Amino acid sequence: MKKKIILFCIICLGVFLCGCEGELKTVKKEESPPAESSDAGQFGVKYCAVSELKKTKMSDITYKADNLRLPDTVDFSCIGEVAVLDMETEQIDVNKKKKIYEKLFGLDGKDIWKKEDDLLVYDDKKEKKYCLIGETGFLSYSNTGKKEYTMKKRYDLRKEDISEVRVGLKNGTQPLTLICTRARKWLEDNMEIKGFYHKITGAYIMGQGGEDSSDSPEMIELNVEYEYKGIPVCNLSTPLSNLRGVSNTEDGGHDDDQPMIETEPSVFPFGVQLQYADSDELAFCSNLNGCLKLKDAERVDQVVDLESAIRVVHKNLSGLTYRFNDIVPLYILDPSEIQSGQSGFKPGIRVKGIPVYAFILNVKKGSSMIEPNCGEYYCLVDMISGNFWTNIDGAF
Repeated sequence: MKKKIILFCIICLGVFLCGCEGELKTVKKEESPPAESSDAGQFGVKYCAVSELKKTKMSDITYKADNLRLPDTVDFSCIGEVAVLDMETEQIDVNKKKKIYEKLFGLDGKDIWKKEDDLLVYDDKKEKKYCLIGETGFLSYSNTGKKEYTMKKRYDLRKEDISEVRVGLKNGTQPLTLICTRARKWLEDNMEIKGFYHKITGAYIMGQGGEDSSDSPEMIELNVEYEYKGIPVCNLSTPLSNLRGVSNTEDGGHDDDQPMIETEPSVFPFGVQLQYADSDELAFCSNLNGCLKLKDAERVDQVVDLESAIRVVHKNLSGLTYRFNDIVPLYILDPSEIQSGQSGFKPGIRVKGIPVYAFILNVKKGSSMIEPNCGEYYCLVDMISGNFWTNIDGAF
C-alpha cells in the first residue's frame, strides 16, 4: 500500500506552500556581497543590486558562451525582493484535519478512514471519492471516478493571453479567466498562507478519450505556484540522489578523472494541482509534499549577476551544445535534516529556501503533470554564492 500511495503522490504534481504562523521578520543585510565560493573565484563571479537585476536584458550580456544557446529574452522585472527563506515542514494532527476535509469535500462523515503509515486514507468506492491526509499537511482529494482524460491544449498563463479562452465543462461553457479567479479564491479560503502568493501558472484543457468523446464535457487542470515577493518556490522535481554538482577542473569541463559528484541541495516540488469538470465543483486537489511554514526571511541586496551565472554554466558544461529555453529565478529547497534517498519530507524538518537562476534546458510538453517552466533537464546557479548544480549527466 505504501508504494501505491507514494506513486499516487508523485503523479499528483504540484508546486505548494501553506500556513505560516506569526509575524514574518525581514532582515536587511548591510554587509558586503557574500564571499566568493570555489565557483565564484574560478569563474570571476560579479554581483549586482537586485534593482539592477530587475532591469537586466539578454541584450546586456557580452560574454560569449560558444556552446550555449540561450533564450532571446529574460524577465526579472517581477522580482520584488531576494532573500534566504527559513521554513519548517508542518506537523498536523490528521484526525483533526479529517473533520475539516469531510465538510469541505462533502465526504458525508462516513467512518471509513483508515490509517496507512503516516497517512489517513478515505476511499469511498460507491461515491468514487478518495482522500489522503499526511502529517506534513499533505492533501490529495479526488472525485473524478474512472473517467480518463487526455490533454488537448496547454496554456502558459505567464506568457499567453487567455481572455478569449472558454472551456466546455459539465455545467456549460465557461471562461477560463473565471475558472482561474474562482480557483484562487478557493485557495485563499482553504489553503491560507502568510508571506506567499498563489500564482496560477499553467492551465490544461483535458478531453475524454474514446470514439464518442468529441462532444463530451472537458476538464480543466490548473497548476499553482507559490511565490515569495515575485519569485516562485521550487517547482522542479529532481530528488537529492539525482541532483549533482560538477567537479571543477581548470577548464571547467568534465573528464574521466573528474566525474560529476553528488551534492546538496535537494530539489523537491511544491505546488498545488486543481482539476474542475464543473466550474462550481472541485474534482481533484493535491499539494505534493504537504505544507511549509515560513519562519523568517533574510533579505539580500546583492546577487550574482546574470552574466556571471551564464559564465558559471558555460564553464561547467563543455563539449556538447546546450539549448536553454528559459532562465528563471526560483527558490529551491534545502532541507537540513533530510536523509539521502528520502522521497519526501517528514514533519517538523527545517528547510532553507535558496534563490537560484534556473536554466531550463527543455520543457516537457506531453504531460499536464509538469509545470510550464519545469524542464526535464536544468542547471541551477546560486544567486548568493555562485555555486552550480545540475541534473544533466550527458545522457539526455
